[in-house]
Amino acid sequence: MVDLRKQIKESFFNPVLYFLPLLVFLLADDFFGRRASWAVSFPIAVASVLYVYWFYKSIYRWHLFATFLFVVYCSFVTVFPCNILGPFIPSVFDELVSVVILLILIVFRKQVEKLIHRIMPKSLPMTNNINELYKVAWGLLIILSGYIALSAAFYFAKTPGFNKHNATYLHNVYILILSFFVVAEMLRVMVIRSKLLKEEWWPIVNNQGKIIGSIQQQLSLTDCKKYIHPVIRIMVIDNGMIFLQKRAQTDLISPSLWDTAISNHILMNESIDECIDRTIEQRYGIKEIKPIFISNYILEFEKESHYVFLFLTCSLKDIQLNSQFIEHTKWWTPQQIEANIGEGIFSDEFAVEYELLKRSGLLESGKCECQCRLRDEIYKNLN
Repeated sequence: MVDLRKQIKESFFNPVLYFLPLLVFLLADDFFGRRASWAVSFPIAVASVLYVYWFYKSIYRWHLFATFLFVVYCSFVTVFPCNILGPFIPSVFDELVSVVILLILIVFRKQVEKLIHRIMPKSLPMTNNINELYKVAWGLLIILSGYIALSAAFYFAKTPGFNKHNATYLHNVYILILSFFVVAEMLRVMVIRSKLLKEEWWPIVNNQGKIIGSIQQQLSLTDCKKYIHPVIRIMVIDNGMIFLQKRAQTDLISPSLWDTAISNHILMNESIDECIDRTIEQRYGIKEIKPIFISNYILEFEKESHYVFLFLTCSLKDIQLNSQFIEHTKWWTPQQIEANIGEGIFSDEFAVEYELLKRSGLLESGKCECQCRLRDEIYKNLN
């Protein structure tokens, strides 16, 4: 859970921190002058770099690059003789330069993304960070452009009655809107993080079962792209019979169909053994079993694909059925399964697994006496 929390924090890094030194520089310059703006904003920039290095080390290089751009910006607006551009420009010069930077950032988004991916670790998911960065960039662009446009309109139109007092009022409204936007964006990202920590995250694997990413459960099922997720499945046999579950009507996959007794998605940063223990306790009230691994296979569904880790065990004792996940359970004979296998009452995964089980020869051998014998029988017949 600690690793997942860290991944969510890194995937939804607060984008306001990228712009915070710049915003402080703008506000301090408006109220206290250039020297004060440097004195306040530069320590904040250094503090943010140290903060990211300490808590978000994987994105440190990108944040350091953003801080370097901030220093370049401050140096430019400090040394450039903006008074040669006319009497109006100096009053909004900082905002004008900021708008130009934001426009460059937005227009050349593809190039910026390539740069980010080049300097960032390949394993770090940056999609959410980039999207959030551009949401804030667009918001700041609208606010700064609106302030510049209104200031220019009042100044050049020589609006009757618009004096220095009104200009101050317009500036205060601009500061208020900017501050509200910054606080709102920080709170929004915090809420997103809080919600994500309460939701299930599934690993995304390739055809070899190697983890290549992760995605939130509901997003995976609604995304047009079909991902491969790892799952555990455990078949239960005893006396030549197979113990099956009838899945709940609300199940995401194979609702109301008879299926292998134990199955579940492996969560992000969860081991196979941890997933097995969580599933059997959650659905049958059992603390521990030690199944034997049989095989891997991939099966495609309408909304996702499964990379299955298939196991086998002899029996489940003292079960307490959880109706939230399972409607019924039943022992099936091979003859009953053969008579119904094509009638649409079994899941597609179970049909694949039943063929593997028949190949193992265990259905004909009857009850297995121990796990060692079970393992030996499986490997002898399959090989």
